[in-house]
Amino acid sequence: MVRINKQLVFLLFLSFFSEAQVNRYMVFFNDKVGSLHSTSTPETFLSSRSILRRTNQNISIAEQDLPVVPAYVESVRNASSTVKVLYRTKWMNGILVECEVSDVSILQGLSIVDSVAYVAPGSRPTAGGRVRSSSKFREVTEGTAATDVQLSMLGMDAMHEAGYRGEGMLIAIMDAGFPGADTISFFKHVFDQNRFDAATSYDFVSGGSNVFRQNGHGTNVWSTIAAFKNGVFLGGAYKANYILFITEHAPTEYRVEEYNWLFAAEKADSAGVDVITTSLGYTTFDDSSMNYSIADMDGQTTVITRAAEIAASNGIAVVASSGNEGHGSPTTIGAPADGENVLAVGSVTSAGIKSATSSIGPSADGRIKPDVAAMGSSVSVIWMNGLITSSSGTSFSAPLMASLVT
Repeated sequence: MVRINKQLVFLLFLSFFSEAQVNRYMVFFNDKVGSLHSTSTPETFLSSRSILRRTNQNISIAEQDLPVVPAYVESVRNASSTVKVLYRTKWMNGILVECEVSDVSILQGLSIVDSVAYVAPGSRPTAGGRVRSSSKFREVTEGTAATDVQLSMLGMDAMHEAGYRGEGMLIAIMDAGFPGADTISFFKHVFDQNRFDAATSYDFVSGGSNVFRQNGHGTNVWSTIAAFKNGVFLGGAYKANYILFITEHAPTEYRVEEYNWLFAAEKADSAGVDVITTSLGYTTFDDSSMNYSIADMDGQTTVITRAAEIAASNGIAVVASSGNEGHGSPTTIGAPADGENVLAVGSVTSAGIKSATSSIGPSADGRIKPDVAAMGSSVSVIWMNGLITSSSGTSFSAPLMASLVT
């Protein structure tokens, strides 16, 4: 009879499980030696629209803009059969990978690697999510646009009458998903006029070019900018062109979402966007070791704020919601609203009074935040089933302000 030491077997099982656990990590490289590109020939890695935006603003192409060295990526991929490369960042010179815990030390040992950072447990999630904003469906009669108040507060009704509706401008939106937007009648004009960039839009949470899934928060946000039905609903810049990105995984909160935003911002920059608007903010995470402190809201510490600042330095107008934690501690803004060159947007009521939940500053280094405000209480939006609803939060004041910026 063979006697089995059950305790030893259990410990070996735990050890194996720990070693075989797949997580997501950022791998950062030391340099860009051997790059296949040059700052003198930006057309090999930037669109003509992106180059023109920089030329018009006298912004130079820098080494930071050069793509990650492909040979470095291959070295990481070949370091272990269980390493899977997901995305690359040229601005921070690294890649997002899925790998086993035991692979981390191997990657750290590569001469080309500067550091490896844990950013999320498990592998890349499949599509899914939860709705964040509360809504109340209501009927709107022809001739009484549900958006009249939120537009007139910023003077956008007068701008529309003067012929400024976003024509020729390119807006990128980073959010948690845009389900229903490809079939809702209020967005039909965008697709009929080929003003949606399907080739560039991307889901960085689950992977793939289908952005019309996951959480409906993004559909609400996009509607304040792009939805249109004359006499019923008018987005603030409804004649613009759009790129949509899913960067937020609504059911969880990990540092990887900041990097998703970074990847999206780089892709938007390369495509030549004029405006980035984001109704996302980060301070705390499901893993408390990733949490930021109030002192970190200094415009140069968090991953997403650093990414937003780079985007702004490349000539993109970056607009962000300040957050909905105004009832909390003295400083409640979240990243990237703390960025010096990020236009942080607070929320007010239809009467112009600060919404109770609208986050406040200052930033950790004493700058006034938010920078501006727009209507964020009971804003008219389109729900993912095509109905007009009311939702509240800086999630909606930000895209209204982004419409004005556009």
